Amino acid sequence: MFTTTLTPTEKPFQSVSWSFNFSKPIIVINSQETIGPEYKGRITFFPSTASLELRSLTLDDTGPYSVSIMHDGIIPSEKISGSSVKPSTNLTVEGTSVSLTCEASGSVFTRNWMKDGSDLTPTDNMTLSDNNRVLTFHTVKRKDEGEYFCNISNPVSNGPENVQIKGPDKIIIKGALKLTCSAESAPTARFTWFLNGTKILTNSVEYIKEGVELSDSGNYICQAWNNITERTSSSVVHGLTVTASRKTSTTNLVEFNDTAVLMCRVSKGTSLSYQWFNGSSMITTKEKVQLSSGNTILTIMNVTRYDQGLYKCNVSNNVSNDISAPVNLTVSYGPSNTEMTVMPLMNIYKGGSNITLSCSAVSSPPAMFQWMVNGVYLNKIEPKLELEKVNESMSGNYTCLIHNNVTFRFNPVTAVVVSLAKPAIFGETFSLSCEVTGPVDIIHWWRNDQLISADNKTTFDTGNRTLTISSTQHSDGGDYQCEAFNSVSNQTSHRFTVTVYYGPEKPIIYGPAFAETGRQAVFSCSAMSVPLTQFCWWFNGSMVSNTSVYATSLLSFNMSGEYTCMAINNVTGKNSTNSTTTSSEKSAQYSFELCAKKTLFIILQYIIQTKSFFFQMAQSD
Repeated sequence: MFTTTLTPTEKPFQSVSWSFNFSKPIIVINSQETIGPEYKGRITFFPSTASLELRSLTLDDTGPYSVSIMHDGIIPSEKISGSSVKPSTNLTVEGTSVSLTCEASGSVFTRNWMKDGSDLTPTDNMTLSDNNRVLTFHTVKRKDEGEYFCNISNPVSNGPENVQIKGPDKIIIKGALKLTCSAESAPTARFTWFLNGTKILTNSVEYIKEGVELSDSGNYICQAWNNITERTSSSVVHGLTVTASRKTSTTNLVEFNDTAVLMCRVSKGTSLSYQWFNGSSMITTKEKVQLSSGNTILTIMNVTRYDQGLYKCNVSNNVSNDISAPVNLTVSYGPSNTEMTVMPLMNIYKGGSNITLSCSAVSSPPAMFQWMVNGVYLNKIEPKLELEKVNESMSGNYTCLIHNNVTFRFNPVTAVVVSLAKPAIFGETFSLSCEVTGPVDIIHWWRNDQLISADNKTTFDTGNRTLTISSTQHSDGGDYQCEAFNSVSNQTSHRFTVTVYYGPEKPIIYGPAFAETGRQAVFSCSAMSVPLTQFCWWFNGSMVSNTSVYATSLLSFNMSGEYTCMAINNVTGKNSTNSTTTSSEKSAQYSFELCAKKTLFIILQYIIQTKSFFFQMAQSD
């Protein structure tokens, strides 16, 4: 007796197909009933549950049985569980034949084989049989060695993925709004709607509102939830602007919303002609600029910021002319050209660092600001956000919502800040964690698309949720991903780039060993390091510069001594020094002149002494 776990239904199934060995039909029921010739008189079909009884069994009936059921266009399936790969032998010998069998309970629809984390490409030495259930190596070779596993799936549960919102991004005030959310999910996802981070509707595919107000402008997000996979996924932000479209003769207008109408009237006069000016520039008819009623009415449709200015009309006839008083047309606009700067800008920040996020936009009147992190509003309404002594819990997507309270337009800008309590430093230990919601059977880790296995420096905790690498080397840098599997589905994380920080190595100094007094000496310093180091120079124990290049003032004799360069890496927390000794001397020409003067003095002294000697001799005679 083959019994399904389906609940009995009053309405018959749309189609049922039982088969033996995945290919031999036993019974097929759709618009009519068809029974295989070998099973006539041996089976009983139960239409309420699609179960099957098989009688008069023989040895030829040994093998796998499968059923495909469709009810109201849906294929009911059971969760896959107990998946495993079983070899035909526990001792594999080169040159022998070996089979691997992919076993699982539940409704299996597809089986895909993988080797060492990549899709398996069958060779002439391999055979896939029994609907990919069995992988057979006719003659095992050394190159076949590796880690094999099979990926089993069915349509019972997956997703949600590719969550999207469809609907307008602009709507006129008091109009009707309809937004629709969709997602790839089995079973069908349940949807929750958010406006500017606040939940506004649950369990609805559509968000509908009649008579929208200006306050309905903002950022809409649809979140999809699958109650089987227990996974959630959110759409990208869908911005909506509610506009107050109107024709107006007021001088305070909103860009892209308003149409300006200016009229020129004269109390008396005949045979009049009219000209319009913005400042000193004469206005002519263009695509969005109209002159009507003999040029007495100027209409500017969907004004922009470039239309603002002092408008006046010049009225003339053959006798005289007159110019109207100017009217100042003001156009509110923005926010546009939004930008966020992060100082200092790094891929990863060391725990305890200070980070400044600054937001800017072109807007009139000046924009208002609101900060969010990971979709949660912060009590910060200034254009600058200071993050002090960051830690891992402060990592996330920081969004600056920029708002103009006249145009009622929002414009978000987002930056990603990732902070690690301990970054990957050469020679030290670092860890990565795989955050997964819902039940997980196993987790695989990948680096640069290569499966990571445990070794003497790479370890995993229970369940493989945390990857730890000791004595980190340069080769440990790269793009990391984790892939989580359970009995129903699998999911792969986004890539996370790990940079191995090191250094600084011993600095290299370039500079003179001897320098002439009265001139400058220039020293430069470099060191191997990631990230780039900061430098400072010391002379005889006192700091004299905080740059890689140090130029002395004009040298004197007391400036001879030891010049030391220190390289500092703020991420690794290490520094390294090197020194050079420089002597200050007068020029060779000056030394020669001094030597010549000394020699001349000695000669003169000798001459004087000699003359004195001869003079004394003459007196004695």
